[in-house]
Amino acid sequence: MDADLDGGVDSGDPGLFGFPVAFAVVFTLVAVLVLAVFVLGAVSAVRNARALRRAGVDPLAVESTVLLRLMRQQPGGQTLEQRLAELDDLHRRSVISPAEHASARARLLIGTTDG
Repeated sequence: MDADLDGGVDSGDPGLFGFPVAFAVVFTLVAVLVLAVFVLGAVSAVRNARALRRAGVDPLAVESTVLLRLMRQQPGGQTLEQRLAELDDLHRRSVISPAEHASARARLLIGTTDG
């Protein structure tokens, strides 16, 4: 009579922990996939933090650091090399004194532009 109720198939195998084997396999694969994504995310975060530290940026304050650097940048978006070359040119043409040149150059190299 039991064979008639489940379509004539009597597996007799309760599976793993009472679940069908296919469910256990799929559940295990999903769990491994979730764990792999978590590990990959952690590894990525650690690598990013190390790269930021090497670049002199606090990994926990990246947005603030980048914003401050952008705010310090002169209009026109000149690079450090361009600004140093401009200072050297001004000094060479005697527009600024050697003391002004040294002071401005030091401020540029430490990242400040306010005088």
